[in-house]
Amino acid sequence: MNEALPKILIVDDKPNNLYALRRVLSHLKIEVIEADSGQNALIQVMNHDFFLVLLDVNMPEMDGFETADLMLSNKTSESTPIIFLTAINRDLNFAIRGYLTGAVDYIYKPFNDEVLIGKVKIFKQLWEQKKMLVERNNDLKHLANQLAQASKNYIHDSLHDSLTGVPNRKLLLDRGKLGIAIAERAKGSVCLVMLDLDGFKAINDTLGHLAGDMVLQEVCSRMTARLRSSDTLARIGGDEFCFILNETTGAQAAQVIESLVEIFDLPIVIEDKEVTVGGSFGVAEYPIHGKEIGDLLRKADLAMYEAKRSQKTFTVYEESIDSKNELTINKRAELITAVKENQLEIYYQPQVDSNNQCAPGLEALVRWNHPDRGMVLPLDFIPFAEKNNLISLITRWVVENAIEQCSSWIRAGRITNVSINVSPHDFSDSRVLDFQWIVQLMRNWSMPRDSLVLEVTENILMNSSPRLEEQMQNLNENGIELSLDDFGTGYSSLTYLHEIPVKEVKIDQSFVSKLDSKNKFVIVKSIIDLGHNLGLRVVAEGVETESHLITLKGLGCDRLQGYYFCKPQPVEQIDLWLQSYYATYSGAWQPKDINHR
Repeated sequence: MNEALPKILIVDDKPNNLYALRRVLSHLKIEVIEADSGQNALIQVMNHDFFLVLLDVNMPEMDGFETADLMLSNKTSESTPIIFLTAINRDLNFAIRGYLTGAVDYIYKPFNDEVLIGKVKIFKQLWEQKKMLVERNNDLKHLANQLAQASKNYIHDSLHDSLTGVPNRKLLLDRGKLGIAIAERAKGSVCLVMLDLDGFKAINDTLGHLAGDMVLQEVCSRMTARLRSSDTLARIGGDEFCFILNETTGAQAAQVIESLVEIFDLPIVIEDKEVTVGGSFGVAEYPIHGKEIGDLLRKADLAMYEAKRSQKTFTVYEESIDSKNELTINKRAELITAVKENQLEIYYQPQVDSNNQCAPGLEALVRWNHPDRGMVLPLDFIPFAEKNNLISLITRWVVENAIEQCSSWIRAGRITNVSINVSPHDFSDSRVLDFQWIVQLMRNWSMPRDSLVLEVTENILMNSSPRLEEQMQNLNENGIELSLDDFGTGYSSLTYLHEIPVKEVKIDQSFVSKLDSKNKFVIVKSIIDLGHNLGLRVVAEGVETESHLITLKGLGCDRLQGYYFCKPQPVEQIDLWLQSYYATYSGAWQPKDINHR
């Protein structure tokens, strides 16, 4: 059988009639199936889809009328056209009976070949057109289903975060408005809770964004498991989330937050590494803190940042936070302006060779010469800049200006190097500690290799990662030295110390200031010995007395820095100090020229 060809059923109890019909129909591209009785005909229509049945009326046991009646009462063949074949009666009443049974036409025997073929062709064409319409209708139904699913997916995607699957800001706003409307009618409460993850940026920077995505997914999964089905968790930013806690007061929200905090106690395993994140929460309650979803979101966000600033787990909004936020916004704007308009200045403090056998080094220390408040010390703006993602902007300015200011002194041999403090946050900003940028900057000012030192704090080593080590290695290989500042006050180990390319350690002034104490003396001596055993240069900060000088020289400390020699001074004053120093100690070395900035 050819399933692709349309099928016709011919039914007659006489073989010669079946043969005659088959002979005529063989000229058409159709499949002819035969039946020699009504019973066999019924079996065939159960198993095939026929475009036409040619049915003999006069058959024993079950005549054509009875067969047609049963065919048309069966669901699978109820719409199959039937043409009666008869040779015995051309009476009108006989024909009417056939039409009432459901036949569509009569062909009288002996039949004319052309008439038979013409009629079969018509029904074949009708069947083909019907089949095409059915196929098109199915295609349209399939397309309609696809469009409906696509529309459903589009609506879902437009309202949900693609990474975590939780609602996004748009759906959060819709549900927030609904929650407020319900609470207003019931005279109840709704709490909005903002959450910002702590420590997430370090994961992104050290393990990569794929690991960061996995952390976000796991955190979402854990938080969803702790919330009620009536609550909403939404991701509204990179690592920022918001909860709508319906029928919840501020006190009840605090209990929910305590439950959520527990999820951060368990580490998250990413690529066989355990990572941990924390969270800072801010709470705003309807109707106490606002009656509009946008206002509540803003206040929950302010409360969350206040929690970060005060290092609390969560903070409930209060009006005083608004004024603090205004101060923060103003200070951010002022700092950005300070960098753009060169309100920042660099002060320099010498690092003197303990035996005066070579030129000193200089440490660059930034100051803010505020147009209204005068000179602002680092402690009054550097911590703020670090918390508000501005420190890299300041560091970049210092690097550019210190290299420009010190390059002529270095070329002249009047100083050996300049040291610049960098923040741990700077290692996360590719624009600041990009060794290619720094090397090019040094070339632009003809500044030799090994004349720039970047001072990093000791506790940065606790967050050591392959990326951090690679950054340090790149700096070292390109002649940019690294110094470990405040050594002895952090948590670094000897393992870290010999694995990273540090060229210098600086003894914190808290040890130097109490050198007369036996314990402090032992610590300082141990640091100097350790540094020398590792081939490192050792610098002591906070040298303020001649006693400090004598003791540190006796212990073999390489360089000394402190008020005993010079306080931090602006460019003009430090230049005068250098001239005086040369006049006294330049016998051991000779500056290459006397020009200076």
